[in-house]
Amino acid sequence: MTIYILPFSAQDFDRLAPLLTFVSAGRRERIARLGSGAAKTASLLSSLLVRMAVSERAGVPASELIFSAHDGGKPYCVGVPCEFSLSHTSGMIVCAVSDEPVGIDAELLRPTPMRVARRFTDAEREYISGSDERFFRVWTRKEAFGKMKGDGLSGAALGTDVLSPGFSASARTFRFGDHIISACGSVSSVAAVAAAAEDIYKYFIQGEI
Repeated sequence: MTIYILPFSAQDFDRLAPLLTFVSAGRRERIARLGSGAAKTASLLSSLLVRMAVSERAGVPASELIFSAHDGGKPYCVGVPCEFSLSHTSGMIVCAVSDEPVGIDAELLRPTPMRVARRFTDAEREYISGSDERFFRVWTRKEAFGKMKGDGLSGAALGTDVLSPGFSASARTFRFGDHIISACGSVSSVAAVAAAAEDIYKYFIQGEI
């Protein structure tokens, strides 16, 4: 599994606007309807990061990739044997690619309404014990698990004990600055790649490398 970590800022959008030609017409329309620079930047960079990550993993030119979604909403790349998952939060985009089913989630550390934890397992609530960081360690694991399964938190993820030894064997959770990131899937070999908006710009403007 490879995890790409891409910090961004709202001010990036004007400089990245030439990259709009590398996303679908539908994506360009959605970006145009977004109100804030942060939302526009996140949408544009998310689309391009996934395209770059899958291209590098599968060895298929980024321009040839076609993306779609299963009935449940889980995205996939048509005709390419590569699994991927994407998440973005305030100031951060993460993407995981793997040969196996994968899920990833990132959250900015912030004060949390602990009442949400009422639906967690007893062990998870005891672990959290009023800690915002521990809450997000649990929450991002559940989100990542739901994405991997393709049914989100509406499925089994909310009630799954994500701290159990069995679950932890297929999950990785770590802190990156003020963000918590969790990935689920085949985690026996994980490589983390720090990226920047400038890297995405060069990749598409100067040609795939």
